[in-house]
Amino acid sequence: MSPRDKIQLKVGSLPLPIPIYDDERTTRQIVKQVNDRLRQIEDESERVDTLAFALQAAVAFAADLHRARAEHAEENKDILVALHAIVESLRHIRDHAPAPTD
Repeated sequence: MSPRDKIQLKVGSLPLPIPIYDDERTTRQIVKQVNDRLRQIEDESERVDTLAFALQAAVAFAADLHRARAEHAEENKDILVALHAIVESLRHIRDHAPAPTD
């Protein structure tokens, strides 16, 4: 699908043309996550303010993304440390292996 392809989906109470991300199924799942978050925020609020709810959802998703990126960076760091240990172990094995005999 071209990056310009869009589908009409309801976000909150508004039908909007939404760009297709990866495929239509993924796009629908993303919109469902947004709608679920909006409903959660609406349920926790004592007033009705659609714009405020949308902004709160945007901040919540941005915070989720920030946390995911931080976790990903930490996991990458752990993987690099483990790979370094493996390389050092292999060097040790290589350096201390008996010489091959012919």
